[in-house]
Amino acid sequence: MTLPPEKRRRRVPHQERARALVAAVLEASAHVLEVHGFEGATTARIAERAGVSVGSLYQYFGTKESVFDALTAELIERLLLAAAPVVAEPGGDVEDRVERALEAAFKVIAPYPTVLRQLAGATGTAFEARLRVFRLHAIELVSALLAGSESALDPDEAAIRARMVVNASEGIVLNLTRADDAARIARESSRMFARYCAA
Repeated sequence: MTLPPEKRRRRVPHQERARALVAAVLEASAHVLEVHGFEGATTARIAERAGVSVGSLYQYFGTKESVFDALTAELIERLLLAAAPVVAEPGGDVEDRVERALEAAFKVIAPYPTVLRQLAGATGTAFEARLRVFRLHAIELVSALLAGSESALDPDEAAIRARMVVNASEGIVLNLTRADDAARIARESSRMFARYCAA
């Protein structure tokens, strides 16, 4: 989905200092979103938390929505990069591969349950569309992993199980709280889904 011009990034950071500024803004946006919610997350609060001027923020982001769209893209990219090595392995035990891929993915997103809930609940936005596309991509990846393992499932069965795993994983992550032992939940969930996929 293409963002309207006012919601796109204004400039692309090429120099190290500019990339560091954008990274600081994205990290700050996650904190501000968690503390203040979507409505209360202003560019002024994000800039203050990042230790940059609002003007510097606006050099790279046109609106708070473009900041959160970039944050969503960053989290998705990190999640996919974490799971990619396992998905790319040819053959292998399906239970082991699913468990390792999901555990790697959970480790990336588990620290951000409130942020993910806020972004997932922002209906009618660019990041809602980005999350929808990501969900479909994740289903394709898990389906390919299941179809390409030693005990390969037929494509239809692999697609159904992949959809169940992705949707249930999303539900688990969106219901995590700061008080939860995210690492343990990630481990147990990964094992549970791996056994389901291998059954």
